[in-house]
Amino acid sequence: MPRVAVITGGTSGIGAEYANRFAELGYDLVITGRREKRIQEFARDLRQRSGREVNVLIADLASENARSALIREVSSTERVEVLVNNAGFGLSAPFGGAAMDAQMAMLDVHVRTTLELVDAVLPGMKRRGSGIIINVASVAAFFPMPGGALYSATKSFLVAFTESVSMELSNQGIRVQVVCPGLTHTDFHERMGPQGKRITERKLLPWMSSRRVVRSSLRAIKHKRVVFIPGASNRILVRVFSHLPRKLYHALLVKTLPTP
Repeated sequence: MPRVAVITGGTSGIGAEYANRFAELGYDLVITGRREKRIQEFARDLRQRSGREVNVLIADLASENARSALIREVSSTERVEVLVNNAGFGLSAPFGGAAMDAQMAMLDVHVRTTLELVDAVLPGMKRRGSGIIINVASVAAFFPMPGGALYSATKSFLVAFTESVSMELSNQGIRVQVVCPGLTHTDFHERMGPQGKRITERKLLPWMSSRRVVRSSLRAIKHKRVVFIPGASNRILVRVFSHLPRKLYHALLVKTLPTP
């Protein structure tokens, strides 16, 4: 029976690159996304290139109905060996400046979807004594910042959650990783609106390609690196800023990233 990789947010960027890589490794795929035309075109191309089965589920994971449909699909799929929780989005407004519906949608996509999917795949992985779970967070998990209160908070949750689950599964043959990319060439910032545009215009740090993020993530998981920050410059930045006094850190961030 073929192995299956489930990847949320598989339309483009990091999610699409994980799909490309696992197809190359011989996995059939279940991928989700909201942009139907784009993800169907990607899936069609991937089928032709890889010869693998690629099932597409059009889903806005902020919707309870969409999440339930995805959980049913995953629970009924045999041999889910890989889960990549990649779906996510940013908000271009300070907390209180964005509608509460948008804030709750971010919680549902970043946190609730991740919890429910991990819960859905673990029974099968435990029975087989094998599996890979990758939760895609961000270096923002280590940087509370103006204009990104809930984004940083939800990504920080993913780091703590993944570390805890990894310890719980340490002797069961299941590899768990949270990958925390920095600035990456995707359409993520473009979809954020004005704040995203300002971020792309600031050349504060080197940018990475989705391909490099994914390839380095998969190399790291072979070596059981649970919390992985791709890119040496990103790792140095996290290390340096983690040692700053919080008052100084706050002053620097307010100056560098003014509230939108």
